[in-house]
Amino acid sequence: MTLNTILETLPGPLQVALFFSAFYFIAALLTGVWEWRAMLNSEDGQAHKYIDIAHHAALHYGLFILLVRGRPRFALALGKHFPGLDTR
Repeated sequence: MTLNTILETLPGPLQVALFFSAFYFIAALLTGVWEWRAMLNSEDGQAHKYIDIAHHAALHYGLFILLVRGRPRFALALGKHFPGLDTR
């Protein structure tokens, strides 16, 4: 069973939640690199507070979308494909 097959069997709203969660995690990676570069270039070793806020917000949004919207249904959908998996 491939990942593509599993994703196709998920309900539409869950696919959207997984997409946006992945989008925010990628944004968090990019803003993390931006923050790291800003820390390297600053005299005090700190990035600007707005860069820091953007990085943390992207991390939190990605995690919360996955936990609040995706976790219950994703666990149930995985249980269909992997019967021995404990989805509690």
